[in-house]
Amino acid sequence: RRVHGGFTLELFESMALLLRAARCALLCRFSPVTTRTLQTSAPRFTSAALVSVHPYRSHTCGELTRKQEGQPVRLCGWLHNVRSLGSGLVFCVLRDAHGTTQIVLDPNNVNHLEIIKKTPLESVVLIDGAVRLRPAGQSNSQMHTGDIEVVVSDIQVTSKFQAAIISEMNEETRLHHRILDLRGASLQSNLRARSAVTNACRQALLAQKFIEVETPTLFKSTPEGAREFLVPTRTKGKFYALVQSPQQYKQMLMVGGVERYFQIARCYRDEGGRADRQPEFTQVDVEMAFCTAKDVQNVMERVVQEAWASCGLTLPPAPFRRVTFTEVMTRYGSDKPDTRFGMEIQNLTTALASTQARVLAKKPDDTDFTVQGICARGLGHLADKKVDPKIQDEAKRGGSGGAVVIAVDEAGRLVSPIVKFFSEIEKAALLSTFNAKPGDLILICAGRQLPTLTSLGRLRGFCISQFPASVLESVPPFDVMWVERFPMFETNDQGGLSSVHHPFTAPAPDCVKFLESDPLNVMSQAYDLVVNGVEIGGGSIRIHDPDFQFRVLNEFLGISESKIEQQFGHLLDALRHGAPPHGGMALGLGRLV
Repeated sequence: RRVHGGFTLELFESMALLLRAARCALLCRFSPVTTRTLQTSAPRFTSAALVSVHPYRSHTCGELTRKQEGQPVRLCGWLHNVRSLGSGLVFCVLRDAHGTTQIVLDPNNVNHLEIIKKTPLESVVLIDGAVRLRPAGQSNSQMHTGDIEVVVSDIQVTSKFQAAIISEMNEETRLHHRILDLRGASLQSNLRARSAVTNACRQALLAQKFIEVETPTLFKSTPEGAREFLVPTRTKGKFYALVQSPQQYKQMLMVGGVERYFQIARCYRDEGGRADRQPEFTQVDVEMAFCTAKDVQNVMERVVQEAWASCGLTLPPAPFRRVTFTEVMTRYGSDKPDTRFGMEIQNLTTALASTQARVLAKKPDDTDFTVQGICARGLGHLADKKVDPKIQDEAKRGGSGGAVVIAVDEAGRLVSPIVKFFSEIEKAALLSTFNAKPGDLILICAGRQLPTLTSLGRLRGFCISQFPASVLESVPPFDVMWVERFPMFETNDQGGLSSVHHPFTAPAPDCVKFLESDPLNVMSQAYDLVVNGVEIGGGSIRIHDPDFQFRVLNEFLGISESKIEQQFGHLLDALRHGAPPHGGMALGLGRLV
C-alpha cells in the first residue's frame, strides 16, 4: 500500500495500542486481576498516537481556520464543485461529513488541472497542500472554513464517481439513490441530531439510576393493537412474531426486581403504511416500579429536556401542563392538539337551535346531536371552490358529513350560500361567539358529538397548515403538554370492547366502581406527551394484580381462557409471584427527532 508522509508510524502505533488494550481486557475477563495490576499494566498512550484522530488525513474539511495558516495539511473528501476563472485559477470545494473547504489549484501545474478536468463531481479526492488566508474581501461567512483556502501541492483521485450526475432530484430519485441523498447536509445533520438525542436520553436515564436491559426481538404472537410480522422457523407450522414493543418483557422485569429499566428498543408493527407510522421503528422504552403516573412523568420530563438541549434547543420549564382527554377533545377536537394557534371549538347548538339551514338542524330522534364550529383568523380566502373540496375531505375523514364554510368580508358580513337560511339573530350570534373579524374563516360541523369534534380537529390542523410564515413565527416555538385520563375501552367493529391504550393499562382509581355498569365511561391511568400537535410518547400505570388482569382480558375484552393462557400465561404467571405496582412510557425516537 502507498502510505504518505509521517502517518505510517502513527497508524502502526495505534494498532499496537489497540492490541495491548485488547490483551488487558482479556486478562480482566479471565484472570483475578486487581485494580492496581490493571493500572500498572494498561498501555500508556504516547503523544505520537494522538497526533490525529483521522490517520488517513490530517484534518477534516470542516475544521480549518486562521489558526492553521501556513500549515501543511492533508484533506480527503468528495469533490463538491469546480469553478474556473478567466485568469486561469481553478477553485474546488472539497466536502466530507464535517463540512467543506475551498481548494486552489496552481494555474501553472498542468497535471493537476488535467486531473480535476477529468474528475466527475462526487468523486473521492485526496489533497496535500498548505493553508493560506483568503484575499481581503473574499471570506465566506457562511462556511466555518470561510477565512482560509488550501493551495494544492499534490492531488489524487482515490475513487471516481462512475454514474451519470443526476440533474433532477425528485422524491423518487432520492429514494432510489439513497446513498447519494445521505451525503447531503440535511440528512447528515439529521443523523447527527438523532445520535445526540439518543445519547442524551440514555445519559439522562442512567443519571436517574435506570439500567439498560436488552430484551429479545423474537416473541410469541400476542394481540397488542397492531398486526405482527411473523418469522417462520425450521419446525413446520411454528412461527415467531417480531415484538411490537417490549411491553410484556419490561413488566416481567419489574417482577424480577429490576425496578428501573430502559432500552433503546427496535419495534415492528404491520400497520399498512400509515402516514405517521413505519413498519419498524425505535423507541426509548422505560419502566419503573413503586411509582405513580406523576413519578413517571417527572422522569420523562427530564429526559426530553436533555434531548432538546442536545440539539441546542430549550423546552418550556417543567413541570409541563396537564390536561385531560375530555378537555382537549372538547376544546380542540384532537387528543394531540397544537394549542399555540387558538381556534378553540365553540358550541353552537343553542345559538342555531331554530335554524332553517337543514344541514345544521337537529333530527327529532337524535339525542347525541351537536353543532360546533371554529374560526381561523385571516383565512377567509380559503372559502372558494378550489379549496372547498379539501375542506370537505378533511371533515369527512373525521366522520362527519362535511363542513359549512363561511367567510367574513371586509364589511364584517357573513358570506356563504347557507347564510340566506340564517336569521339576523343567528348571524349576530355567530359573529359574537367567534369574535369574527373581516378576513376570517368560520367552519361549522353538525352531527353526533365525537365525529363532529374529530372533524373540527382535523379542520384545525388543515387551517394551521395554511397559515403564512408570519403567523408561524409569531407563536412560541414549542407547545408541550401531558394529556391524561384517556378512556380505558372503546367500541370495536364487532360491537364489543377494545383497549384504547393496551390491555395492561390500569383504570383510574375513581372509575373502578363503573367497570361493571358503564365500562365505556371508565377512564384509565394512561398519559401521552404531546409537542406541537405530535404525540412523541405515551405510557400508563399497569395492572399488577393477576386476578384483575385476567378479568380485563376475559370479561371485558372477550378473550377466552384458553387463549389467555396461550398468549398471556407467561405474564399472568409472573404477576402471581409478587408484582410491584409499576408503570412506564415509551418515546418514539423518530418522532422525537
